Amino acid sequence: MGGHAWGSFIGRSILIPVVINETTPFPFRNLILFITFIVILVTLVFQGLTLPWLIRKVRPEEASPATKSAAETELIIQERLADAGLAFLKGRQTPEMGVNPHYQNLLERVSLDHVFASGKMKGVVDEDNLHAFRQIYLDLLQRQRAILQELNREDGFDEAQIRKYTALVDIEEWKLRERLPEG
Repeated sequence: MGGHAWGSFIGRSILIPVVINETTPFPFRNLILFITFIVILVTLVFQGLTLPWLIRKVRPEEASPATKSAAETELIIQERLADAGLAFLKGRQTPEMGVNPHYQNLLERVSLDHVFASGKMKGVVDEDNLHAFRQIYLDLLQRQRAILQELNREDGFDEAQIRKYTALVDIEEWKLRERLPEG
């Protein structure tokens, strides 16, 4: 397309036509163009020019920066979750639950989370013991991963089930690495 044909195409597709059916003038064409021009003028120019004045008049407050570090925030979250979990479990405890080994396991896990989070908040966690625990747990997860790989090579095991348990081991490792600092 040459320059003239292209310009003619753009003009016809964007502009309001002058006539309809080659003879009838387009109704209210000038009014539509005037209103369009005013809307553009108001939205772009008027708002653009008045925005700095409006900001000076309103004086929006700058958001206050976070006062706690990410590590401190994480510890507070862990402690509050452990506190709430422990309170919830103790509130739901019944005589039957006292002998339920699954409930006892959950209660013990949440209690350990509570002790750990509280100790971290107070700064009394033994880092040497924590490092030893972390290392043995990572070794255990690595051993479980190796067993899953062996089972995957054997006949008779569904690969989807192997992948499911591998994902669970991966999640445990991720949780361990997220909760405990590198040591």
